[in-house]
Amino acid sequence: MFEWSRAEYIAALAFLVSAGSAVLSFLTYRRTRRAETPHAWAEVEGIGLSDCWRLSIYLANPTKHVLKIGKVSVPIRRVPVDDKQDFLLGDYTGALSAVGGDIAMLHETAAAAGRFFSNIADGEAIEPDATGVVRYLLFRGRFSTAPKVKLSVSFRSMQERPVTFTRTLSGDIPAPGLTIHLKRV
Repeated sequence: MFEWSRAEYIAALAFLVSAGSAVLSFLTYRRTRRAETPHAWAEVEGIGLSDCWRLSIYLANPTKHVLKIGKVSVPIRRVPVDDKQDFLLGDYTGALSAVGGDIAMLHETAAAAGRFFSNIADGEAIEPDATGVVRYLLFRGRFSTAPKVKLSVSFRSMQERPVTFTRTLSGDIPAPGLTIHLKRV
């Protein structure tokens, strides 16, 4: 039988302590990295018009850099685009200004709002430890039966060398009068 000397026990104990320290350092790094990752989510709210909702995309910035939302898009289901396209985005700000800022009257101009697959967000810069929001109209195609919406949101960190992040958000379309929070996939 092999017998360990006192020096070998001390060396083995030192190795275990250093391995435990390395594991603890890695776990702390991972937790800190996750805590400093920007979080994106969306809310879909009915506006009193069938197959049209108000889409609010939020971006929480726990980082130490300023963030700016770049592009928001919905997937193209088929080409050429027709009424079976699942979802399109619309100009919320333009539709709201057309009714004088009255959200209750938004359903009257929403149908005439421009529709698009993606848009470069014109939002303000999101400072560290703040949350920013951009809003769109979300339209479902006339012949679409899609019960879920899927969005792609790109944003960038305003550093010396900007870093671009992309998040995919998806969730169920709400019944009239409900608000649904979309989560990251």
